[in-house]
Amino acid sequence: MSEPQRMSSAATQLWHCGSGLRAIRCCSLQLGARAPAEATRHLVPLVERTMAAHRQGATETAERLCLDVLELAPDRPGALSILYEIRKTQGVTAAAETGWSPGVSAAPA
Repeated sequence: MSEPQRMSSAATQLWHCGSGLRAIRCCSLQLGARAPAEATRHLVPLVERTMAAHRQGATETAERLCLDVLELAPDRPGALSILYEIRKTQGVTAAAETGWSPGVSAAPA
């Protein structure tokens, strides 16, 4: 297997902490390299739907929406905080306590 193929398959695997995210979107995320807020402005309605679903107790929907948002913009604080709460409630402590939880407060709204 060539190097690009090996990297490609590793990049698509879910991270072992249980967050449901790929490593590049989770514990390996480099918050200093985030996109400007205006570049992800189109995701605001999706984040709002995520928050509404979570408030209404639609955990599966909120989780799916969080993962969709975070795949596109891994530093969105609304989606990060909801996924953090979902994983904490599920008892997935490794995911709830990973390096992305501090990003919740470090990222712009």
